[in-house]
Amino acid sequence: QAVIASEETKRLIMHSALDAIICIDREGMVTVWTPQAERIFGWKEKEVLGRQLTETIIPERYREQHRQGMKHYMVTGEGPILNRTIEISAVNKKGDEFAIELSITPIRQGETEFFCAFIRDITERKEAAAKIVKEKELSDTAINSLPGIFYMVDIDRKILRWNKNFETVSGYSREEIADMTPALLFAEEDRLMVRQKVEEIFKKGSAELEARFLTK
Repeated sequence: QAVIASEETKRLIMHSALDAIICIDREGMVTVWTPQAERIFGWKEKEVLGRQLTETIIPERYREQHRQGMKHYMVTGEGPILNRTIEISAVNKKGDEFAIELSITPIRQGETEFFCAFIRDITERKEAAAKIVKEKELSDTAINSLPGIFYMVDIDRKILRWNKNFETVSGYSREEIADMTPALLFAEEDRLMVRQKVEEIFKKGSAELEARFLTK
């Protein structure tokens, strides 16, 4: 009864995990295939148990590398991708490739050794990151097309973004600007007024002033 209860607990935990869990034996045969693996890859458990992992989710260009990695581990007990998280491509039942985050752990139980892979579909995350990069490139283009100086200040009064004209006119490098506050860009006798106007912007939403810009 204790063994049955332990196995049931393990099964519930594995089936409740947010990541797909796939285990293979030393011959590369699939021994565990959780519901999340079914959802991500489209293969049902009964379709893959006892099959080579290379026949299911590994893209063809990685299959020989996987086989050689298994052979290397059997001889040396070491593997370059074991016990760390990597990003790589996988393939689903339809043959579509997509990005995954993968962590593989070798496990030994008595005389038995097997490998468990914890897999997360990161397609949406990659698409979101690409969208952010594209939007930033678009906004950078718009900002750099402005004829005057542009810069953006965050709530900590640090200069967050600026255009190329800012660097050209001021003479400061990107690294130098990143460590500056707006007041330092103006003549010393104007700095108190600049600081007051910056505070006014954060309180009222806008402000105007005339001041002498100080180059490097």
